[in-house]
Amino acid sequence: MDKIPGVFKTWELSSSQQSEVERLLEDTDEMYNLNLVVAYPDFQVLWKTCLRVFRYSPNCLISAINYLQYGGENKQVGKAIFSTAFSKLLSSLIVHPIWDCNYRKLRVALQFVVMCRIESGERWPASRCDTFDCQALELLWERFDELEPGSVSQKLRQALALTPVEEEFPTFLLTISQYVNQKTTDSDINPAYRGLLAYPVEMRDLKSIEQALDNYAWMHEAWRISTQRIWEAFKVERGTSTTEFPKGDQLKEYIPSAVRHIYGYIVRVGVSPTPSPGVDAEGSEGSQISWLDSHGSSDEEVYPTMSGAIDSSGRQRSADSEALRRLEASNHELRAGYEALRADHEALRERVQANEGLIAENERLRRQRNAFRALARRQAREIQVLRQQRT
Repeated sequence: MDKIPGVFKTWELSSSQQSEVERLLEDTDEMYNLNLVVAYPDFQVLWKTCLRVFRYSPNCLISAINYLQYGGENKQVGKAIFSTAFSKLLSSLIVHPIWDCNYRKLRVALQFVVMCRIESGERWPASRCDTFDCQALELLWERFDELEPGSVSQKLRQALALTPVEEEFPTFLLTISQYVNQKTTDSDINPAYRGLLAYPVEMRDLKSIEQALDNYAWMHEAWRISTQRIWEAFKVERGTSTTEFPKGDQLKEYIPSAVRHIYGYIVRVGVSPTPSPGVDAEGSEGSQISWLDSHGSSDEEVYPTMSGAIDSSGRQRSADSEALRRLEASNHELRAGYEALRADHEALRERVQANEGLIAENERLRRQRNAFRALARRQAREIQVLRQQRT
């Protein structure tokens, strides 16, 4: 059987960690009335869809492992069982081709929409694995604190402007911010679950992503149809096979397995208010090479490598000289363009400096607001830790 996190794969835990997981399972009320899961066939469809497309369980997807948590309410059952409406909409989002069958792309979109809604100021993306070789997301991850102060959507917009290549996925992410459904109390939300950073995903967040998917001008014309039509096509292609997991009453076994997997992650990383740097959503060190690491930007990094490939043999010398001449001409054009851009930058900076008094006051107020917000969140998290220690 293939290893699927939360279903057919578990963490390697010590005996003390396993005991702590069992204690958490006993203390939680997230799985009460688990037998009522049969009354939620759309939740089972969500499980089948998520396993088929992502090879990943939906409970693990919307969990602290991915800096997320289920923010909806299901009055009859625990939070481990998503509501019918939530399950239906999430299923239709999962099958959209923009994710490329990669659950990490959807989790980034979910993180982004909630961060926009609650006006979170945490560093994002949380892991280098979440940049997907996109230059804009890589730049945002590398220089998040260096960009101009603003919301996460404003910083993403800056990163896109600084990226010389147009990229569809980060551009699409930015459009999600246009459809965010925000309430006045959202900015007071503390995105935490058992001491870990976890953004609460609600039904309105899924609808924001759905609107962005439906209205974005995709480069692929075949994608320019509604999310619901894509979902209907997926269901037709899927057919009525009963061989897909979970079958019958297996969901009653799968859900505790997924929750145990989530608690195993929490026990392994310990209670921490923020995600550990350099650690991806499955707890392993990220090894994806970033665009900035693999593509140099200076003359010393690029041109010696290219000129070093020149064959010095007699037959190739003439051709190599011509290639070098063209390379030097191209280099000259690039430097001229760079000088022009730098001149424009200096002109813009002079205009900004003319208003530096206003900018400085705005920055002071922003820092003061963020300090108060950080203090409130820190106190809330300390209270959570104390509550956990008392249990």
